[in-house]
Amino acid sequence: MVTIRVGISQLSVAKSPDNLETQALGSCVAVVLYDPHVRLGGLAHVMLPNQESAKESSRGDLTKFANTATQALFSLMLENGARRSALEAKLVGGANMFPDISKLNTVHIGRRNTEAAKAKLAQLKIPVVAEDTGGSLGRSIVLDTSTGLLLVRTIRFGEKVI
Repeated sequence: MVTIRVGISQLSVAKSPDNLETQALGSCVAVVLYDPHVRLGGLAHVMLPNQESAKESSRGDLTKFANTATQALFSLMLENGARRSALEAKLVGGANMFPDISKLNTVHIGRRNTEAAKAKLAQLKIPVVAEDTGGSLGRSIVLDTSTGLLLVRTIRFGEKVI
């Protein structure tokens, strides 16, 4: 078994028995796709909601944005043998890491990241079967591709499985 680490603005797929992992999910969102029939998982660590709202200089990095990274991950899952009708999604992250500062503005990037990922998944007709989003805590996750279970870790609340 190999654990594949997915960094910020990256995506990857893995087949059982390998696992996918990402860390430092603050306002970023992990979009996790899984096909239980072929035991194939995918993970995108997205940083911003959508390409259209980004500055011109950063628009080229499609894996940075929830809308384009989710589409790219979906395509990569299909290329690796996933069946569209079997895909399910889980979302983690989207925290408001600085709640005192955010009271002064309306940016709420974590919430916008989560909303953008959900919108793209709805467009692709992929159901979100579980999520651990919002709040003000950072998270790390590990996807077990053998079972589809997602381990979510936080410093304050420990571990849980979704």
